[in-house]
Amino acid sequence: MTEVKKEEQKACEEKGQVKPESRKKKYPAIDRKDCAGCSVCVENCPMNCLRMEAPKFHGDIHTIAELAKPEQCTGCGICARHCPIRAIAMKEA
Repeated sequence: MTEVKKEEQKACEEKGQVKPESRKKKYPAIDRKDCAGCSVCVENCPMNCLRMEAPKFHGDIHTIAELAKPEQCTGCGICARHCPIRAIAMKEA
């Protein structure tokens, strides 16, 4: 591993974002039954990979979080750690 890659890896680890080369990539799996739609995970995702699902009808207040950009997800798990009801688990793709 080059010196630049080592520094980049260390910086990612410090931020809680481990590069995919160092381990198998995990993605957030959101439990649709348990998600309360609070959007805490969306607000805390450093890569902006999550979003709130669009309402199914006018006045629908039960929207849930969803992984909108899996290609940008680093698998850091920040969304799962911030979920107040533990509706997100990090799982291998």
